[in-house]
Amino acid sequence: MKKIIILFVFTILTSLSFVKAQENKFEAIFLYNFTRQLGWPEAYRSGDIIIKVFGETDIVDQINDFAKGNPVYGQNIVAKSTSIDGISDCHIVYITEDKSNELENVIAKIGMQSILIVTEEANLVSKGAGISFTREVDIDGEQILRYQYNTINIKKADIKLSSDFKSLGIEF
Repeated sequence: MKKIIILFVFTILTSLSFVKAQENKFEAIFLYNFTRQLGWPEAYRSGDIIIKVFGETDIVDQINDFAKGNPVYGQNIVAKSTSIDGISDCHIVYITEDKSNELENVIAKIGMQSILIVTEEANLVSKGAGISFTREVDIDGEQILRYQYNTINIKKADIKLSSDFKSLGIEF
């Protein structure tokens, strides 16, 4: 009986790990696509497009693998892990769920820079983030990843939204 319980727990943990890895893969693709669908000011249109990840996740490698050899408007995309002190000189800062309680500190650190704040936790667009990932259940009962966006918060960062971006997300 113990072996069955251990096998059952192992199976559940393996499944959860696989689901989280798949979710990170889709989040990485979304982050890549945001660089194509949003417009940063002129000063941000040269050099690399930098995505800084604040929190515990393996999404940095997934973004870099996906973006390798796929520049956006002539700019390479580079993802890096960061601490709160390293949040600057980037296009996007991605806050993982375990660091969601630091959103106010991130906003204060960014100040008036044209940096898009994207959060893994839903509904943080109401607290200052530009984009928050959310999970919804479709008609087949499958969970799907979507994003919410706050036009006001994104425009405060002097970032322009494309019609494609707006049509794919949920305005909050």
